[in-house]
Amino acid sequence: MMVGRVRSIQKGLDNIFQLGAQSLRWFKFSGTAASLPEFGLGVATTYYTAYIKAIISRPQRGDPGEVPQVGGVTQQGALIAQTRESIGPTDMLEFGTTRYRVEGEPVPVFLGATHFYRQVLRRAE
Repeated sequence: MMVGRVRSIQKGLDNIFQLGAQSLRWFKFSGTAASLPEFGLGVATTYYTAYIKAIISRPQRGDPGEVPQVGGVTQQGALIAQTRESIGPTDMLEFGTTRYRVEGEPVPVFLGATHFYRQVLRRAE
């Protein structure tokens, strides 16, 4: 009985990621090259590019994207992304034409036999 419920939860999550998720372009950080300021060469950062699926939402009250301040609650993150891939803080995600950076480490979420990662995103400058 319990195995059947776990399988139905897993199948439901698979359907959500296949049908309801947004396509994002993932820029995975691969490294930096040395710079030579004397010759006008700055730090060159390189990324691998891949396409992934994510469920995108806005931070709700009490989400990790909000921080209490003296004048009230300040929103630190612009979006919340749930992905099957662990996106690191040096990586970037492109949603539409806007690039976002991950704020902090991804939070693993386990539901039944499947898992995904929850990341707070902030607009990249």
